[in-house]
Parts: sequence; C-alpha cells; structure tokens
Amino acid sequence: MISALFFGLCHAQNLTEQGVLQTCLQIFAAFGIGFLFSVIALYTGTIWISVIIHCMIDLIGFPINNGGAFSGNTSWFLIEFILLTRIIELIVAFLLIKNKNNQRAFSETFSQLRSDESKSL
Repeated sequence: MISALFFGLCHAQNLTEQGVLQTCLQIFAAFGIGFLFSVIALYTGTIWISVIIHCMIDLIGFPINNGGAFSGNTSWFLIEFILLTRIIELIVAFLLIKNKNNQRAFSETFSQLRSDESKSL
C-alpha cells in the first residue's frame, strides 16, 4: 500500500502541466495500478513483469502526442473508465492477497528476499 501510494503521489508533479481533475485522476490511476504491480511483484518475486506492463501502458495506452486521458481533454467517459478500471484493479489485488495460496507465495518471496539480503550483508 505504501509503495502504491508513493507511486500515485509521484504523479502529482504533473499538476504544473495539466488540470487538477486530470492530475487527481492520474494519481488515483497510478495508485490503483501501483497496488496491482506490488501484488504481482510479491507473488512472482520479481519486478520485471510490472515494469513490462508499465511500459506497455505508457507506450500503447496513453500516448502523450494524441491527447491521452490526462492531457486536458478529459471526457466523462474517460473519467468513468479510469475510475472503474482502477476499482477493478484494487478488487483483484485485494482478492489475490486474500487467497491462501497466494499468501504462501508471498511468504516464500519474503523469505527469499530475507535470504538474499542476509547473503549480501
């Protein structure tokens, strides 16, 4: 949750280049996807899947030069779409965390990280 919140708040810097509504939507969108990225990283033990997904979103989903969702031309459809997709992402992330099998995978990832950390010290 903390890393997702930080990821979302990092997008507040765009307030100087776009409107308040667009920036708030971008912060919420980044928080939602950041939370899902965190769960994916915990489940898989690597950040690379999230990095690749983030690159695809940036390259395909929101091109800067064609008036993307956060460019100032925000329609009600885009507002609803962003809110709905992020709510779905948060629900999926919470369901993944709640699942007992995934909790075992998270525990294995944490123990592997602790093991790697103790080896590097």
